[in-house]
Amino acid sequence: MKRTQYTLFSLLMTLFMSQLVYAAPQKHVVIISWDGAKPSVIRSLFRKGHMPHLHALMKEGAYTLDATTIVPSITLPSHTSMLTGVSPRKHGITWNRYKPKRGTPKVPTLFKLAKRHKLSTAMIYTKSKFRHIALPGTLDYDLYVLKLAPTIAKVSTMLMKHATPALLFVHYRDIDNAGHRFGWGNTTTKKPPSPQYIQALKTCDKALGQFVTSLKSSGLWHKTLLIVTADHGGHDHTHGIKLQDQPIPWVAAGGLLKRRGPMIIPIKIYDTAPTALKALGIPIPSWMTGKAIPLFSKK
Repeated sequence: MKRTQYTLFSLLMTLFMSQLVYAAPQKHVVIISWDGAKPSVIRSLFRKGHMPHLHALMKEGAYTLDATTIVPSITLPSHTSMLTGVSPRKHGITWNRYKPKRGTPKVPTLFKLAKRHKLSTAMIYTKSKFRHIALPGTLDYDLYVLKLAPTIAKVSTMLMKHATPALLFVHYRDIDNAGHRFGWGNTTTKKPPSPQYIQALKTCDKALGQFVTSLKSSGLWHKTLLIVTADHGGHDHTHGIKLQDQPIPWVAAGGLLKRRGPMIIPIKIYDTAPTALKALGIPIPSWMTGKAIPLFSKK
């Protein structure tokens, strides 16, 4: 499908006019990335009774707020690791801007692997640099939507309702935007996060609640694995190599999940890809750095 920047109207028309024909998927995986979400701030908001939707998913699912990303923790390499299951040394994406001449990952993305198994795929992203991952021929719906959480929630809800892809990735930029502009805070100097950063987390939590409600009301929840995670945290107005930049949330929920409660095993950002493959019944390639998180058995 042709890549374009979508409005809600043009997306609706695309969904209704699409000539793609798929059997209804038996399983769905949705990966939501809250760009720049810092677990220490999330914990503090939980204690104050905020972010109820993420908190509810944690109570009914499996989770850790101590997963870790790559070093240096920057957006494009981190997300490439999330969606390929390997470290930057293997996927080769080390830059953080849209540079078409630099190329694409050296290994297949989740979407390419899913297409090989004739599954429908979709990606909603809010930064142009993701075009290095959103590769032609791997996505049925390639949606560059330069909007914030309220619109992204509507787009993702509409997409799942009308297209029901087997694999969907959704990117939110709000939290990272607020961190760079107003500040993540600093756990070392005990500087608190900015009010704008806190509000961005609350806004994304509300969007998450709307999306989950839609999945449940549509009957898709019982055959879905939903993963909510991030690419990095941050400090002051930046992120990269500091220890406080490395922790990320990793929350799994949905009807495909068998294991519940806190995860005490180490979870890396590149474990997301093999976990998604496992949920979809796709063999995990031997070249993947990551390992599937044991969510599908109580043992």
